[in-house]
Amino acid sequence: MSDPSIDPNILKEINDWLPESTKEKLFNPSAKIIGQGLAGIAYWAFQKPIKYGILKKKEFDDLMEKTVNKTSEIPKENQDISKMGIVLKSFDQATYQMNEPILRDMFSQLIANTVDSRKNEHITTLFPFILGNLSKKDGIFIKKMFSHKVNIIDLAFIRSKNRTYINPFSLWPDKTVALGEYPTMNVLESFGIGDLNLIGNTWAKTPDFRKELIQNLKNQEIYKNGVEEVKMSTNDPAGRSISIATGTFSLTPLGLMFIQSII
Repeated sequence: MSDPSIDPNILKEINDWLPESTKEKLFNPSAKIIGQGLAGIAYWAFQKPIKYGILKKKEFDDLMEKTVNKTSEIPKENQDISKMGIVLKSFDQATYQMNEPILRDMFSQLIANTVDSRKNEHITTLFPFILGNLSKKDGIFIKKMFSHKVNIIDLAFIRSKNRTYINPFSLWPDKTVALGEYPTMNVLESFGIGDLNLIGNTWAKTPDFRKELIQNLKNQEIYKNGVEEVKMSTNDPAGRSISIATGTFSLTPLGLMFIQSII
């Protein structure tokens, strides 16, 4: 007896949507079990978005092509289907992020790592949920940390009259300064994958490099503009009470495992 919940028209549409090269890799003998599993899960996850016209073909094709390309590279002896439930959750959560290329790429990597015995030991059902609730801006920040090969970033705050203005500057190891990354740090902390330390003297770098970072910050136009705003808001035109408070943002052990799973 056939399952009445399965719409054969949608199954055919998914098959029609997939590029031939992707279908070939899905059912390649060397990855047949994983390929069949991915095809079935993709059907279950995307049947309604396709049926109701919510999903764009190019976005679906991109996710599937990236996922299949990555999984097809897994040696046969390392293919592991024991965590297909997490793959299902990943596809399901990806439906909410299909319009963001950076997040689609992260989902494809998470799925590939989930079916790779060399990389899936610490992957949990929490990871698709976290990724499904991140924004493009959060994804960019995560990739930035990964590319810099750091798990801790120094922060600097403008302080005046014992009041710290919570709009910190991120001081990156290459001496670039960024403003506006604090909301993402809060999001990552809320999921337990980041830790914000806003107490002074919590620097990640050596004292000499710390001084260099601070001096570099003081030369930045965005810092000078911030100081002017603080002067006006505190009625301290000379800026006599202005100083720099320090802090850090760091990845937790869970955060490190999460990033290693999606990049």
